[in-house]
Amino acid sequence: TVFLPPGTYIVEDLTIPSGKTLIGTKESILKHKDNGAASTAAIRLANSTTNVALLGFSIDGNDANNAETTINGIQAGTSCSNITIKGLTLT
Repeated sequence: TVFLPPGTYIVEDLTIPSGKTLIGTKESILKHKDNGAASTAAIRLANSTTNVALLGFSIDGNDANNAETTINGIQAGTSCSNITIKGLTLT
């Protein structure tokens, strides 16, 4: 389990491995970096990722500073299973 303390964290393609929980608070924000590459995400789950939980934090897609329309909040590969997403705010 990884706890995100309150704060803003600049990310691009933060890959969560199988068997991990990422938990935060309402004040924990993962913000996609400025001028991100096309087809990237704040959080990425690789193909066949299993048993992951994303709990209680925010994802900011940073639209104002990203011209690409293909930036994602959460991107999951094929054959992912047992993925829990609760209490997330996506902007």
